[in-house]
Amino acid sequence: MSRTGPLPVVLGALLLVGAMGGTTLAADPLIDPNPNASAGIPTLEGTDWRLVKAQLSGAYADIPEEVVATLLMADGQAGGSGGCNQWFAEYTLDGSSLTFGVVGSTMMMCEGPGGQVETFYFADLGSVRSWAIDGTTLTLSGDTGPVLAFEPGAASGPAIDGDWLVVEYNDGKGSLVAVDDGSVEVSIASGELTGNAGCNGFFGTITQDGSTITVGQVGGTEMYCDGLMEREAAVMASLQASTQVQVDGTGLVLLDDARTVQLRLVPAGDTPSAEPSPAA
Repeated sequence: MSRTGPLPVVLGALLLVGAMGGTTLAADPLIDPNPNASAGIPTLEGTDWRLVKAQLSGAYADIPEEVVATLLMADGQAGGSGGCNQWFAEYTLDGSSLTFGVVGSTMMMCEGPGGQVETFYFADLGSVRSWAIDGTTLTLSGDTGPVLAFEPGAASGPAIDGDWLVVEYNDGKGSLVAVDDGSVEVSIASGELTGNAGCNGFFGTITQDGSTITVGQVGGTEMYCDGLMEREAAVMASLQASTQVQVDGTGLVLLDDARTVQLRLVPAGDTPSAEPSPAA
């Protein structure tokens, strides 16, 4: 028997992350997006979903096996892999309806099936109006029928490869400090971590297991930059302390073992905008 209920999930232009829509939880207590959460049965929110069908060139068709496109929804935030880039969006649940806000993504060049699926996936998310789970299959439908279908997938965590800007860093004194000039950059590719802290370049390694990350020893060049050295030291210390990653409304958040925010990242090309906030 199929159950229906609310829905959740983020593309401005491909070169710019758009503003996200608001998040609303279902007001009807009789409609629960996760009624079987305690029974080990897949639930709308909190399940790592892998895309298996989409509206590709107007035809509702299977996704090529080599393409891994995913969806994870929780607390009004959705994200995953589009098949190449990391994506993110806000979602709104209202009874049996589901809509996604503007989709944002990283901006790696995507060729082949992954890039083709990603283009349609992002477009299909914008046409979603309702959801249903039948057995282990999640189907998201639009006004004229199904547009996306998912099966539970292995937990892979957020996709971290890409070029990022640091918009907040932990100063080590209990506060997050805004970086509003786009000068602090982080690039992650195949386990390699590089970047620039505003003056000096840095480098290291990073590995991922689901939402857990391990950052190897971070090193850097040794130029002296008046007024920037304290910030550079704090950014590198924040990277070194990061052990967890999660998606938020605009990009990625890196946290330490105590769940204290260390860094907040947005895709390079976004216009940084952040206000200082308590690190705790």
